[in-house]
Amino acid sequence: MADVRDAERLALAVALLLLALLRASPVSAGVVIGVSAVVLVTHGRPWASVLTWLAAPLPFLAASTLAGWWTLWRTGDGGGAGALASVYAHGGERLLQQALRAAACTAAVGVAVLSVPLPVAAAAARRLRIPAMAVEVLVLSLRVVHVAGRTLRARVRSAPLRFGAHSAPARLRTSVGLAATMASVTHHRARRLDAMMEMRGTPDWAALASLVPTARTPVLLVIGATAVAVSLLL
Repeated sequence: MADVRDAERLALAVALLLLALLRASPVSAGVVIGVSAVVLVTHGRPWASVLTWLAAPLPFLAASTLAGWWTLWRTGDGGGAGALASVYAHGGERLLQQALRAAACTAAVGVAVLSVPLPVAAAAARRLRIPAMAVEVLVLSLRVVHVAGRTLRARVRSAPLRFGAHSAPARLRTSVGLAATMASVTHHRARRLDAMMEMRGTPDWAALASLVPTARTPVLLVIGATAVAVSLLL
């Protein structure tokens, strides 16, 4: 039953991602984010990890918003505060919609990443006739991301001990050292992970797919019908 529930959560994640991509309204983005958070908390994820995942794209969205504002400032016609406010109003709405869509997509992907085991996702991909090479690339990419995350957490804990954090120059030196070493350390560990995977051999994805039960058809129909109804109403 656990595998069946995992497969159903994967189908729900796909439906939420399609809803976030096809419907760009703020209401649909809020629905996707809310449903994703409820699913993750119900699955047993603590609120802290759920909020951390949902907040992950915020620095990138803030940077892109600031860049957009700077572009709007530079392309203003110089007609005073009224003209500048008009330019901001014209481009700000699109920036906000794209930011909400990105946050909703992150939340939907989180349902698959944080609640569905990787073997279940790989087996579902093989059942959908996705080539084995694409599945292997996906698995390797997710493992590299996992290695990068673990490396970043370890370096964040150890960097202040090496470079200090007692003053602003020390914290700046710590940040520079962290940024300089992250790429090389992550690359080294990713190469080591790739070598270990080659030594272990290629998984039999067909056998794996045969071991994982499929999701129940009525549940899939309910998920699909609900997603279509929400997309039509919003």
